[in-house]
Amino acid sequence: MGYAVPPVQRATVTGTAVTSIVKAYGSNIGSGNRLLLAFFAWIGNAEPAGMTITDTLGVGDGTAWAVAVTKFDASWGSALSIWYRLAPSAGGANTITADFAGLTRTVGLVIWEESGNATANVLDKTSSASGSGATPDPGAQTTTTDGQLIVGLYDDEPATGGTVAGTNFTLEDSVTPGAELMFTEDWVQPNFGSVSANWTKTGGAWNALMATFKAAAAGGPVLDADYLIYQVVQP
Repeated sequence: MGYAVPPVQRATVTGTAVTSIVKAYGSNIGSGNRLLLAFFAWIGNAEPAGMTITDTLGVGDGTAWAVAVTKFDASWGSALSIWYRLAPSAGGANTITADFAGLTRTVGLVIWEESGNATANVLDKTSSASGSGATPDPGAQTTTTDGQLIVGLYDDEPATGGTVAGTNFTLEDSVTPGAELMFTEDWVQPNFGSVSANWTKTGGAWNALMATFKAAAAGGPVLDADYLIYQVVQP
């Protein structure tokens, strides 16, 4: 079954007709921990440009925010992405800012931190897909190390409901700004091998992403502050 992924601490924020949105973590970030960010945008028929993610923690001896995987569906005008970074060893208070380069959006955010992570080459595998029907699936990948955190992100277009996380996965959050539904799920895979962050739902169009993140050599992640950022953006 894999390790448990307890929802230790979670916070969300939404904004309507905003060009940026800000959310503080509820507690200090731990030394060297990994921060994750999931993004969904309903943006029309052009790919998003100019969005930046910054925080007050600073890079220090950690890493800057980077995109793990992204998907743009021109037929529906929606975009999704998963981002990640490593906190500096000093840790501390942290506030995230998502800036949309002057474009007005309706936005929803959820923030996530996890520990027990690798500190180099942390991202392992990614996949993405768009489709329609009752079984959203970004596509299987084969992880290369034990104890990886598997993160899945998908959007329901339009919101049809009935979403159930995939086998072994925990549905962590759902966000419903506008006519869309956005979901995340996760699972700590005990042994390396084939995995796909799939779902079941009532039907309709969907986009789905998966990213897998390596654990520290001793074993699987131990979540000490579970935060996800979802950005749900609609013109």
